[in-house]
Amino acid sequence: GKWTYSYSVDGTDKGTVVLDSGKITVPSTIKEHKIVVTAKDTDTVKGSTTATVEVTSKSNNDSKDAVTATVKKASSGSITFTAEITDWAKDNTSATPTGVELSTTKDIKVKSKIEKKIIVDLPTFTNLVKYSGSTYISSETSLDKESVKASEKKAVKVNSLEVNFDNGEQDIKVADKASVAKITGKVKAIDISDGSNVGSIALDTLDSSSDPSITVSDAKVGDIDFDDANDEDSGGNQLSVNSTKASVGNVTDATSIEVKSGKTGDLTAAKKIDISADDDESATTVGNIKATEITIDSEDSKVTTGTVTAKDTDTEITLQGNNLSVKGFDFDNYNASLKFDDFQGKIAAPDNATQDGANISTTNGDDRVEITNDCDVDSVTIEDDSQITFDGKLDVSSIDGDGTLAIAAGKMYIDSDVSGTTLKLTDATIAKGTTAFTSLSDTVDEDDFECYGFTLAKTEGSKTDTFKVDSIVFKGLSVNKSSSEIANGYSETFTAYAYPGGTTMPSGYTVKWAIDADDSIFELTTNDNGTATVKVIGYDADFASNDKATLTATLVDPDGEECDTDEYAVGECALTALQVPKVTCTSDTNANFSLAQGASYQFKITSSDGAEPTFGVGSGSLAVSKVGKSGNDYFYKVTAVGKVGDQVGVYLNKTRLLVVTISAPSIQLDTGATIKVAQGKTYQFKATSTTTVNPTSGNSAVFQVVKVTKTGNNTYFTVKAVGSKGQSTGIYVNGVRRTVATVA
Repeated sequence: GKWTYSYSVDGTDKGTVVLDSGKITVPSTIKEHKIVVTAKDTDTVKGSTTATVEVTSKSNNDSKDAVTATVKKASSGSITFTAEITDWAKDNTSATPTGVELSTTKDIKVKSKIEKKIIVDLPTFTNLVKYSGSTYISSETSLDKESVKASEKKAVKVNSLEVNFDNGEQDIKVADKASVAKITGKVKAIDISDGSNVGSIALDTLDSSSDPSITVSDAKVGDIDFDDANDEDSGGNQLSVNSTKASVGNVTDATSIEVKSGKTGDLTAAKKIDISADDDESATTVGNIKATEITIDSEDSKVTTGTVTAKDTDTEITLQGNNLSVKGFDFDNYNASLKFDDFQGKIAAPDNATQDGANISTTNGDDRVEITNDCDVDSVTIEDDSQITFDGKLDVSSIDGDGTLAIAAGKMYIDSDVSGTTLKLTDATIAKGTTAFTSLSDTVDEDDFECYGFTLAKTEGSKTDTFKVDSIVFKGLSVNKSSSEIANGYSETFTAYAYPGGTTMPSGYTVKWAIDADDSIFELTTNDNGTATVKVIGYDADFASNDKATLTATLVDPDGEECDTDEYAVGECALTALQVPKVTCTSDTNANFSLAQGASYQFKITSSDGAEPTFGVGSGSLAVSKVGKSGNDYFYKVTAVGKVGDQVGVYLNKTRLLVVTISAPSIQLDTGATIKVAQGKTYQFKATSTTTVNPTSGNSAVFQVVKVTKTGNNTYFTVKAVGSKGQSTGIYVNGVRRTVATVA
């Protein structure tokens, strides 16, 4: 009959053996396996054989051989694996994946980098603390020798490692000057304090409804990245920076950020950012800011920020206090609002603010706002008793509120409506017929503004209506500046003039100057000509509020009584003391240089605020003159009129910019280093110089100077070849050899 073969593995029947392949599959379980093969003739057993197979390793999921490597006392870094072919592989080429004999060299190497990361999945290990110069992740809030070396591990060293938390429900504390490269993973909260240092933080979304929060106090942290997948309505993704010694890098994908002191990089939040300076002895410094609700409060101390940008529709930006410095504002074409609440200071006009609903507004009667640069915004709202002064042009759709808008004549265009706002013109002089402002045709009437000290007459046009001053009447005093910054050791003189400009004070009335200031910092002198000089004699580096002052000019009647401020306006100027002069002007030339005697050089000075700079020189060896002005650029020319070797300082705003050294006058010659002139012939040179040119020949028996004439700065001189063919000599100008001449 026909024989058949069946087999079993570890006592389990596996069926018939297929003779074509002759292969039996061995289980991958690591152990000894018993395989029995039985031969039958029909139903009669003819015999059996038994084999024992030991499996010492199993294949990986993709059925390819794998090697697992472990490193004793592993640390971060790179490792190298070296592969060496076995004797079996040499003898079984067909078993290789490609059917090609494997390399016989031992230099088959694969590098693998071990991450500098420790994964923390024990819920009790929540403290990053320092002990004996090393940082540990620990279940204890403080460490000693026993706890570090305890058999039951209470601390693991994490110097220079990324610490990844995997639990998600932990409150992490970083204290005692601990230092780690990075914190990642899922946590409920991180508190970083006590001089600790965290290189960066990148957090993942929590499984629970509560998103993480981070607090930084007296510590340094690099960039922080919250997970932008977190729910903005959960109240998480919060950052608080609350001490003067706190420092944080750039922050992204936060929901809300609060900075009470310290220093940060750029801040981006989905909802709210609050910036303040709680410590009146220290400033708060922040980079660029972007959110939908932004509040910056400089009431207690100085706050400095980068550009403030609207993040979305209906963004609100609120400014408070009187010690704020902002690089700029960008509405980013959203209908954002820039609001002032008890704010006194100067800010730049917002960019990209023409979207319908984009608004600038005061909300407090004590607001005194000065807006620099040209402003193009949808609307302006001014609260009663408050004032906004526009230094440049204003292009606006609508204006409302009972406060005061101050602007120079002819600098405002309105294309919608005005409702009840008081209008002041800031010009030193105005007269009947002066254009006050213009508007889109048939949108504004003469009585829509409450004009302070003048009346208006309207001239209608097909596209534009023009409003001109019709009459003027004295209404009080103005100071020639609404604000000024004066450096320690410097002074400035102020003038009070009748408002509106072009009117005169009543006969017998005088001006009384006063200053509300710290008298150890500001000194007021009233001059005989009616002006006032304010000198800054100190600076308070600890309390910024002491570096502020208000200069006032009040009208006094012939009896010596101050006039009612409701009847006659008081002129005001907000003053700020600076520790060193503020750089408002830059020069296109800043390095020392030499200038030839009689020559000139032109400087371009750019004024950031448009104010004319003070430009001068240290002595009469340089003559200086103003050449002209273009926009915010001013041009000045200096001419070297002194002796060769004189050194003269050039000064910008009373600070030395550079030193000019007067050198020997330069002489340009139209001829190269060598010439050939036929015997008996002549050659004419042209020398250009601002000084006298004295040409000579090195050997008059070879070449002679036969003629010299001068026209303007050009001197023409002729030489004649009188020597023998082949002879040469130098041609000298003011004692310097310029050309070698050869008789041809």
